[in-house]
Amino acid sequence: MERIGLPYHTNNQRVTYPKESPLFKKYDQELKEKIDKISSLINQGYNHPGQTAVITSMKEHWKGLTLFVDNPDIPMDNNQAERILRTAVLGRKNYWGNHALWAGELTVAMFSLIQILSP
Repeated sequence: MERIGLPYHTNNQRVTYPKESPLFKKYDQELKEKIDKISSLINQGYNHPGQTAVITSMKEHWKGLTLFVDNPDIPMDNNQAERILRTAVLGRKNYWGNHALWAGELTVAMFSLIQILSP
């Protein structure tokens, strides 16, 4: 977890500066070094089944997991998007009238309208 937390911290510092600034470049280089270290770790051999499953997943998704490195405008994770969807997902289970397909489709349309019209 600590190895994952370090790139988060460095990336958060990196994106606070303009891309042309020396501080951005400093943190960008640090981030790339930390990502390279993680990359070398996932290419080592692991025997524990839990480690093997995590490492296999990381290898399969590495390109997507590191997309933010070369594209600083892309967030490291999708936490913000998941938070936005959380209300609708919880509501789907709790709101009356969403027990039919048409009701679910109406709710989606209404949520979309409200989201568009909200400041």
